[in-house]
Amino acid sequence: MEKKRTRAPNYSSKEKEVLLTIVRKHKNIVENKKTDAVSVNDKKLAWFKITQEFNCVSPNNCLRDTDSLRKYYDNLKEDIRKKAGHQRRSLYKTGGGPPSPIKKDDCDDLILDIVNTKTIFGLANPCDNDQVTEKQISMEDSEPWTETKIMESDTNSVSETFHGTGIPTDQIEVVFVDQPNSSCASMNLSDKSFGTKPGDLRKVLNPCLQKNIKQTYNNSIPINESARKRPNFSRRRPSVIRPLSSSTLAEKYEILLDKKIHLANGLQQEHELRMTLLRFDIALKKKQLIATGFHDTDVNLIESAELML
Repeated sequence: MEKKRTRAPNYSSKEKEVLLTIVRKHKNIVENKKTDAVSVNDKKLAWFKITQEFNCVSPNNCLRDTDSLRKYYDNLKEDIRKKAGHQRRSLYKTGGGPPSPIKKDDCDDLILDIVNTKTIFGLANPCDNDQVTEKQISMEDSEPWTETKIMESDTNSVSETFHGTGIPTDQIEVVFVDQPNSSCASMNLSDKSFGTKPGDLRKVLNPCLQKNIKQTYNNSIPINESARKRPNFSRRRPSVIRPLSSSTLAEKYEILLDKKIHLANGLQQEHELRMTLLRFDIALKKKQLIATGFHDTDVNLIESAELML
């Protein structure tokens, strides 16, 4: 029958402080994020040393094992993350007023000095981040909004009002610019009834709206007359077919094709010569068999082989 594990007493605040002080010496190994075999062995050795140091100076003379100390240290890190998350949620609560106070422990600063604060308060990013900003922009510190009103009248009777600037009106110079008379200036842009009819879309475009773009083509490229006469404002693109032989890549393909054809012809000639040689060889063997007096069956086999060729 297995023996039940006896429950150890709870950790006191003094034991918590002693543990965090010892872990702080080995934080470079304990908080290492690598998971290779060497790093894991280093962490085991570091926690073995932490256990020995803790049991040597244990305030309550209570010996702790390595698993208990490591589990308690992980729980402390989890508690500090929960506190940071609760503080973040209290800042974004609606209803106004200050955020709800959070009970802070004296050992929280020791934990923050050991662990990586990015895993608790979030990552910083120049574009957008999940950190809580500490700088608040006050509307009172911003520059006052100025309002300028200019009434149309003579240069001698111009009434203007400036709020928050502190500039006397006699030091402000007003300049009037004469606008040229044009149809666009006199057009009422807010009026949507321009008198446009569907039949106006079939009319020829205004010469001012047509662009005079001169297209230059290579003399060696054949261009059909419809592509030349088509206006440049047409929706269809000119059907210009450029010959493939004008590029260096096409020339290389043609050279390669000629070589392949030449090689195929050579192989065909070689095959024909081999077939002719085999026919002569079969005829010679047939004569030798007839001269030596072989059976007719052997001669028939040679004749059938000759027919197959």
